Amino acid sequence: MQKLLDGWHVGEIVCVRGGLWRVTAVDRHPSCTALELQASDRRPGVSRTLLVPFDRPIRSGRHHRPVVTSRREWWRSLAVAAASTHPWDGLRTAASADLTLLDYQLEPAIAIVRGLATRVLLADEVGLGKTIQAGLILSELRARGRAGRVLVLTPAGLREQWVSELSRRFGLDAHVVDAAALRRRRATLPRGTNPWALDGVHVASIDFVKRPEVLRALE
Repeated sequence: MQKLLDGWHVGEIVCVRGGLWRVTAVDRHPSCTALELQASDRRPGVSRTLLVPFDRPIRSGRHHRPVVTSRREWWRSLAVAAASTHPWDGLRTAASADLTLLDYQLEPAIAIVRGLATRVLLADEVGLGKTIQAGLILSELRARGRAGRVLVLTPAGLREQWVSELSRRFGLDAHVVDAAALRRRRATLPRGTNPWALDGVHVASIDFVKRPEVLRALE
């Protein structure tokens, strides 16, 4: 049974950021409402936390009503559901990622999700997939709701590449944060809100966050 919270239904389908999402939780704050979303299209295991009214989800109009189906279709749906389940300590997003994974590229993410490590140093040679390994770790943590706010620091020339790779390969929405981006965010946020405190994947250059005024806010 759907539960009504602040105008939003837990379990309803909404359209936002180019995809369909299922509302899994609603958390009301004085100046905004946080919606916990789970991907309901072709990105199993992907989750998001969005702030309304800064994000503007639209109800898709889909309703969860009983549907009469054939036995063959029921068995097909059951097989898909069984194939999409994962053991508690297994990887949830690797199978749906747009890449060809090698065994060694899975090891850092497996170590993280199984609690075998909290810090990982990726020191492979150039071209062996360090970005993929880091993106897979990030994707797995986001799918488990354990990385609501993420900061990726990189040389300035690689910021857009990181945003593109995370989006194309893992379906993760990442945003470049620079001086202009911070100005835009402050213009739309309630007074006193730190832009760095918002959930999401933020990609910034190492030199930018070294600036004293930026570092103070980031800390």
